[in-house]
Amino acid sequence: MVAREFIPWLLAALISLLLFAGLSLADPETFFSGTVLDAATGRPLAGATVQVTASDGAPPSGTLQVTTSADGRFQLTVNAGLHDVTISHPERVPVFRLVSASAGQGTDVLDPRLEKLAARKTLGVAGGTLTSSSGARLVVLAGALADARELSLTALGEQSLPALLPYGWSPRGAAWVETAGATFAVPATLHLPVESPAGTVLTITARRPFMVMAMRPRFSSRAGPPKISLRQP
Repeated sequence: MVAREFIPWLLAALISLLLFAGLSLADPETFFSGTVLDAATGRPLAGATVQVTASDGAPPSGTLQVTTSADGRFQLTVNAGLHDVTISHPERVPVFRLVSASAGQGTDVLDPRLEKLAARKTLGVAGGTLTSSSGARLVVLAGALADARELSLTALGEQSLPALLPYGWSPRGAAWVETAGATFAVPATLHLPVESPAGTVLTITARRPFMVMAMRPRFSSRAGPPKISLRQP
């Protein structure tokens, strides 16, 4: 016969065992994580917003975002699928990632490096020119802008590109154009210097409005630095 004082202990042990089994059988969490860095220093960047803007091509049902901590780290719980992720911070060039999350697993996001936006310059209907630290120039013709707007032209390094390049491609020049929502009635022209000998074959691409890059191969720049016309869609 089991002693009466033993029965409560036995019941408690059985309940604990059942709870443990239930936790063990529960689905593991699906998430992605990473560290946001300052492009200039390589140090962690606090206060950056990491937001899912689409999942499997559709807007998320609710707000999915988190802010990086003092060590630049972030972790966001999501459903399994393919997620469009934007990493942003005030006065910095945003970064975009496409993250594939598998059920019950964690996914590492390649460390996003956020470049500080260049100083803004006010241009009006008379037009004008913006010049970046790399020597890139954005020429806005007279009549292109309907009113005064604060524009900026930021040079981008290889590690601070907002969008990842296809495997095996290397950037030769890149810039980010902030238009403050302006619409160009006449296309603006971006003069993008590239670190390649004359005659090097390059490809010009706009990965995001308005991030423009010159990459190897396929585009002929035999006449000198490539020129790209921009028109706000």
